Amino acid sequence: MEEHRKGEVSWTSKNLPILLVHCEQFQTREEAVKREDYLKTGRGREWIKVKYDKRELNNMGRQAGAWIDESKTVKGYEISFTRYFYNYVPPRSIEEITAEIFALEKETDGILNQIVNN
Repeated sequence: MEEHRKGEVSWTSKNLPILLVHCEQFQTREEAVKREDYLKTGRGREWIKVKYDKRELNNMGRQAGAWIDESKTVKGYEISFTRYFYNYVPPRSIEEITAEIFALEKETDGILNQIVNN
């Protein structure tokens, strides 16, 4: 979970913040992966949704007060952060990258020559 919260897992890093709603423990990694694969299927997702709606998932006890009171929901708006806060920087040309690599190689060769000759 710590890796997910820190954004070190590819899928969840794009979908932060995350909230743990269910967890299970298994004896082996293979069992855990098999169960996770099932929960990601249509039937597995439906099972999670039904249990979530009934508040019967394993992690529900830890989320006291975390439920949304739909009667107090007003109206929300989505802000496209990439549209307003992201400035596109085009990738450098291959020629520019190649020139930088050659310059670094030349600098490294010079440093190595100094080390060897001293």
